[in-house]
Amino acid sequence: WYKLALAAVIIAIACAAMLGFLGTRLGLSIRATGDNAAMVRASSINPAFTITVGLCVSGALCALSGGLLGETSANRCLTEDPMLTLGFREYTGREPMKRIAWSQTARMGKTMVRELDHTVERTAMVIVNVNTFAFGSYGEEMLERCFSIARSVMEKLEEMRVPYAFVSNVSPAQPMVSEGLGSAHLRSALTALGGADYGFSESAWSLIDRASLIGGMGRTAILITPMRQDLEDAQLERIALRTGVEPRVIYAMEEEK
Repeated sequence: WYKLALAAVIIAIACAAMLGFLGTRLGLSIRATGDNAAMVRASSINPAFTITVGLCVSGALCALSGGLLGETSANRCLTEDPMLTLGFREYTGREPMKRIAWSQTARMGKTMVRELDHTVERTAMVIVNVNTFAFGSYGEEMLERCFSIARSVMEKLEEMRVPYAFVSNVSPAQPMVSEGLGSAHLRSALTALGGADYGFSESAWSLIDRASLIGGMGRTAILITPMRQDLEDAQLERIALRTGVEPRVIYAMEEEK
C-alpha cells in the first residue's frame, strides 16, 4: 500500500506544481497561445517559445506517468516466484486457483493442476514486441509505454537479483541480450531500447521463435506488447511449452486504464 500512497503523493505534488506554474506569467502566456496565437503574437509574446515550453512540460508529465505506470506493472507482474512445472495431477480441492492448468483441464475433461519444482533457480526473459495493430500517434504512445514498462521490469529484476535475458523486435537493432545481471547488463538492454525508432524489424511470430530458442526450462517469459490483439494464443503456448512456465503478459493499452 505504501507504493500506492507514494504514487498518490507524487501525483498530488505534480498537480500542485502545474497549477502554480499555469498561474505564472509564462503559464498564462502558454494558455493564451492555445486559445489565440495571433492575439499573443500581437501582444509581443513569441508563440514559438510558449509552444516549445508547453511541449517540454507535457513531455515531462508523460515521462512521469510512464515511470509510475511501469513501476506498477513491474510490481504486479513479478509478485509470484517462477517455478518449473514438473507435470500435472488431478485437482484435490486444496490447491490454489493459480495452480490450475486450464489447457490440460480442457484436454483431460477434469480439473488438473501443475506439479511445481520449488528448487529451480529463478530466471526471466523480458520480451518487448513492437509489431502492433496500434498505429499513428496513439501507436507511438503505446510503444513508449512499452519501453517504460520494460525498463521498470528490468530494474525490478535487478533489485530482486533475478538473472534475465532481453529480446525485442525494435528497429533497427533487433537486440538480444543474453542472461545476466548488473548495471552493465541493464545498460546494454536500455541502450537497445533507447536507440529504437517506432518501426519493427521482424514479426511477432519471428520474435517468439527467436525468444523460444533462448528460453530454457524454468525461465519465466515476461511479454510486453501494446495491445492484446498483437499476440495469438498459439504464440503464448509456444513460449509456455519451451519454458514450462506460463508467460506473464503486460498489455500497455490496458495498463493505461
